[in-house]
Amino acid sequence: AGTTSRHHHHHNTRQSSGHGHAMAESVAAECKADVCKHPTSVPLAMWDFEQCDPAKCTGKRLFRNGALRILGTKEPFRGVVLTPNATEFVSPADADLVREFGAAVVDCSWKELDRVPWGHLKMGAPRLLPLLIAANPVNYGRASKLTCAEALAATLALAGLEDDAHRVMAHFGWGDSFFDVNSELLLGYAACHSSAEVIAFQDAYLARTEAEAAAGRERLNRALE
Repeated sequence: AGTTSRHHHHHNTRQSSGHGHAMAESVAAECKADVCKHPTSVPLAMWDFEQCDPAKCTGKRLFRNGALRILGTKEPFRGVVLTPNATEFVSPADADLVREFGAAVVDCSWKELDRVPWGHLKMGAPRLLPLLIAANPVNYGRASKLTCAEALAATLALAGLEDDAHRVMAHFGWGDSFFDVNSELLLGYAACHSSAEVIAFQDAYLARTEAEAAAGRERLNRALE
């Protein structure tokens, strides 16, 4: 929300400033936000409640690179919205919604959910993400510790927009690794037809990987005896 206000007030700052250098910097900042090197075919957006480090926030980088817009608190978004207060999982069944209206994310901290004005957020289709593995440098290899960019890319991939998913991650040097570590999961989810099937695939995957891990531990224990 605060970022939205500052973005909208760039124009007023230019008018009131009498310094050419300040004007040039402001114009450059606006132009940068209007040109995206990796544009997607559908709109992307974010509600930003400034609860994370802006230097590490992938959503903020996407905004600075012109890849998404930041929504005002009461501004509606009619597409799929990734939010922790959803009850349904995103699935290929959401493809038409994503293709028509795009995808958005609520950028907030799990530790500060009570500070988010949920009643003001007008979401078209609130969704949760199924199990995916983080590839970002902060949480690499950890389950479900995704950044905003990873969450948006996953949603686009599940909607059949693989090229758009890769364009989102192209803004990050580590972006391709997200698809590498999640190749099996993304392929499995993409073959589903509903939220229920996505959950079933996730649960089967978890059961199988846990069984494989248990078998591996048993072999190791036998080898050490």
